Amino acid sequence: MKQAALFRGAAGRAGSRSGAAQAATALGIGFAMLVAVMLAGLGLSTPALAQTPAIHLGVEGCAGSGCHGNVEASSRTDVQQNEVSIWRARDPHARAWKTLQEPRGQRIARNLGIADAGSSAQCLSCHTDNAPAGQRGQMFRISDGVGCEACHGASAPWLGLHASGIASHAQNVAAGLYPTEQPQARANMCLGCHVGDGSRFVTHDIMAAGHPRLRFELDTYTNTEPPHWRIDADYRARKGTTDRVGTWAAGQIEAANKTLALIGSRFAGKGGMPELGVFDCTACHKPMMPGSFDAAAGRGIGPGVPRLADANLVMVRVLLQAFDPKAAEALRADWVNLHAASRKGAGAVAGAASAVRSRLGAASGYAGRSYDAAGRRRLAAAFVAEAGNGRLSDYAVAEQATMGLGAIVAGMQESGGDTSAANAALDIVYSAIASEKAYDGAKWNAAVRHLGETLAGE
Repeated sequence: MKQAALFRGAAGRAGSRSGAAQAATALGIGFAMLVAVMLAGLGLSTPALAQTPAIHLGVEGCAGSGCHGNVEASSRTDVQQNEVSIWRARDPHARAWKTLQEPRGQRIARNLGIADAGSSAQCLSCHTDNAPAGQRGQMFRISDGVGCEACHGASAPWLGLHASGIASHAQNVAAGLYPTEQPQARANMCLGCHVGDGSRFVTHDIMAAGHPRLRFELDTYTNTEPPHWRIDADYRARKGTTDRVGTWAAGQIEAANKTLALIGSRFAGKGGMPELGVFDCTACHKPMMPGSFDAAAGRGIGPGVPRLADANLVMVRVLLQAFDPKAAEALRADWVNLHAASRKGAGAVAGAASAVRSRLGAASGYAGRSYDAAGRRRLAAAFVAEAGNGRLSDYAVAEQATMGLGAIVAGMQESGGDTSAANAALDIVYSAIASEKAYDGAKWNAAVRHLGETLAGE
């Protein structure tokens, strides 16, 4: 399949017990600390450990040859043991800090008046595991970028227990390991940077300085990261699994929630101007050519009115349209009110955004669940119907819808179905959004209809 390649770069137990002890000692934890952490994971008394600060030990803390630093995957252990090697060689997260030193990063910093992007908290908050100075271990390096602990949590409280191999995954999580296998938890963590939160946000100023537009979808980006995990019987026994559509749904709901929070809190910009970063970039940044404009279908606003960033919210509406049409209609009404509020000021926007966020609860039960063949078909039919009504053809919305359709096809494939025809049809949908400048909504809609017909015949 070629479709996922369009988005690449956009976005256990290990070793023997003696090897784990050696690794822990090399990390400066010491055998006494290792034993204390292990006892804590087993529910025994460790009063001194409770006072241990959440120290980030750095990537090297995970990179021992008996842990996750092998060059080749191991067939003798429950995990691959080459996770750090995959991250270093192929994962864009490993290069996140380095991009700040490259010409583009330096140019963005100059445009923003930042003397050194590599030491600016504004940049480091997403381009690194920016642990506070007092919580960095001896081997911690900010230049490692978005390293292991940026996703898995500060490792000092749980590393010894994890490396020992005597604890369950649940005990490791109880000790502080972040549960990335849970779609909702992973969505919350990833989207803190890939959408933004109270402390991190790619403003219009940052994008105008040269930073690329953020685009992210949890299922697609998880599977093109590339994965440094092996989902086998052992993995399923320890952590369970969530199918592709359930992961997609979790990501869309959390992305909509974070986007609405930003709209509500950041709408009031500087000097009386709204913060344009909460609007849909692709609504304004279009070629000035005939046929490149639309009437913001379904939003109740006309041409020339900037529309708020709502692609993920539209995806949640499609999800509800498939399984709870009444809730979808209620969400649609508040969605229209939100866009109307954008012409009335920050107070009106904050209230309207809060109202829409309250509607997201209706979709929460669809996040992280498993979808059978009938459920996948219902969701696909909802996509096709909404596309047929012209409600998904805005570029940013079509982009998210395409990845959602990709999750449906991937779910079919993982269930053992023959998806060769569906993958071929999906490639056409992906090709229709390959270029923002050359994007044609009518062609994308036609490609989605063709995919829908193919799925209906599967």
